Amino acid sequence: MFTLPYLFHNKRLIFLSLTILALILALPITASRAADTKYSDSAHGSLDIGVCRPDICTAATPNGDYAKGNCANCHELHASIEGVEPATPSPFTLFTTNFDIAYTGNPYDEATNICFTCHNSPASIQTVTNNDYATTFGDYTGPSANSILAMFNQTPADPSYHNLYDIWVYAKNNFTWFKESSNPCVACHNPHLAKRNNSDPTNPTLTSISRPTDHENLWGDDDNERMSAFVSSSAYTYQPPYRYQSTTTFEPTAEQTPDYVTFCLDCHQNQVYSTALGGNLKAINWDSDIHGKGVRYNNLAGSPQDFGYVKPPYWDGVSNPDTPANYVLSCVNCHEPHATVLAQKIGINLIRKEINGWYNSLVENCNIGVIDNGNDWCERGVCEKCHATYEHQSGKIGGCFGCHGHGLSVGGGGSAMKTF
Repeated sequence: MFTLPYLFHNKRLIFLSLTILALILALPITASRAADTKYSDSAHGSLDIGVCRPDICTAATPNGDYAKGNCANCHELHASIEGVEPATPSPFTLFTTNFDIAYTGNPYDEATNICFTCHNSPASIQTVTNNDYATTFGDYTGPSANSILAMFNQTPADPSYHNLYDIWVYAKNNFTWFKESSNPCVACHNPHLAKRNNSDPTNPTLTSISRPTDHENLWGDDDNERMSAFVSSSAYTYQPPYRYQSTTTFEPTAEQTPDYVTFCLDCHQNQVYSTALGGNLKAINWDSDIHGKGVRYNNLAGSPQDFGYVKPPYWDGVSNPDTPANYVLSCVNCHEPHATVLAQKIGINLIRKEINGWYNSLVENCNIGVIDNGNDWCERGVCEKCHATYEHQSGKIGGCFGCHGHGLSVGGGGSAMKTF
């Protein structure tokens, strides 16, 4: 039997606990926009398209206990379901391996990364179709991967891809929220917030990305997080490239495109180690880069720099080619976010198969070291999608990237060569 002092004492504890709880609930939410996005609004948490593990999800089996999007589809909340423990204990209570750090490069499979148990085609858990950026946002219809796993494992020869182990190493050393046991995919995607951007490619509020420096919020869903905001000054213009095989329609506008420059530079403003290259990738400064906010080079058609001009839509083909606007590109105008195929040409990192309406067949089918009449067609196949090139003073173009690369400035023929 409880004594009066005991009951009185515990009433005070209960009152104190309720008071503290009320104060906590009354506190303002300071995590910026985190409260604006519900898990149920995300692609994974949706009751219609959300994650659905077949052995427990009601949409997949009549005996299932959980709806689509339920947390239990990914997380083992009580260590096992009906006496079955599908995986050993893990920091995130997942039903399978989060990421196997033993894999320092591709090929990957479902056992190396939990994300691939769905983002695969066909997948063991739930098949999710994901096309590359050129297909989703540029209407490219040529051969391409139809899942994230397929992108990372593309053939022939050497695919160019974001190495997951390198991302894991960089993220855990640079972002405090990223833990030793975290999955490298979450460096760019928050699985509890990410939306299905391929369902409406012109709607940026359906963004699937979160900045590594702002993991608890989506990126690109607000007006000030789009390319239109990045080029808000009258000195700059964002012109989306042509859609595949078109000279009249364009990829999403500046207002419809997340600010991928700011997003990518969360990492790439610094040197990032590449296992494939055995060294650091170059740090990018888009404020000074000629494809960024750097001042455009004029007099391209005048002697002695009679090297070429930009192609439409960056020049109308009629007016003086020296006077177009100071265009600022988005990273995804030329690069794929996940991976691409560049046969035996590792140095060309993540270049899209399709650029500015044109298929990069020269890039996909080229072989390293094969020079035709002094020209490296692997690299010309990239640059000539937007640039009409003339012969250099040396007489041959060779490999474009030997002189032209992000941030380079070299001398040639007694005058400054125009590089980016």
